[in-house]
Amino acid sequence: AGTYTCGVTNSNGGVLSANAVLTVLGTNAYTQIVRQDSPISYWRLDETSGPTAYDSVGTNNGTYNNVLLNQTPGYSVLDSDACIGLQTAPSYVSVANYKAFNFFTNTSPTFTLEGWAKFTSVAGVQRLFSTDQNVQPLGYMFGISGANQLIFTTSGYFDYAQSLASPLQVNVWYQLAVGCDGSSLYFYVNGQPVGTVALAGNPRGGTNGVPMCLGANGNFPGA
Repeated sequence: AGTYTCGVTNSNGGVLSANAVLTVLGTNAYTQIVRQDSPISYWRLDETSGPTAYDSVGTNNGTYNNVLLNQTPGYSVLDSDACIGLQTAPSYVSVANYKAFNFFTNTSPTFTLEGWAKFTSVAGVQRLFSTDQNVQPLGYMFGISGANQLIFTTSGYFDYAQSLASPLQVNVWYQLAVGCDGSSLYFYVNGQPVGTVALAGNPRGGTNGVPMCLGANGNFPGA
């Protein structure tokens, strides 16, 4: 880790590049497991300062918007890293490169979205991932709808809801995930399947030119 420059010389002289800062990101057993899945992006959200939420496997860094950094403890005793806290709207992480997450370029989208969350309230619709900012097409969203449902929404808005046998509790960490094989959505809580819902017709939710938001809807940042 440190600040580096690159020097280039030839018979006519030389020149130095601008400074570039190298940051070495820590790893542990859990992060190695995640990386073995070759994700497009992996945000640990463990920064202690600054505006940047670093993508630890790619270049899709995010920007913190009104979040509380370095909140402890994090989701697991196996991982000492802290987490972020979301505040009263607007509070979210914005990832500018929406094209990396444009899974709906055809009628058979394939993707997985997963994240850790601890809710202080399980009332209403709350999004972990969202590309919706009222820009057509309206993107897609994944999160919860009250304590008893996971919900994935496509442009339109069309909701794919999966009921939970055990309601979500406040102040408890959950790993929530949704995967798609092109024809169905598969919902998971803490790594365990909780249900499958078939995609209806021609699902929409493609590129809309707005950032991917983590922790809230972009058009309603409090949701």
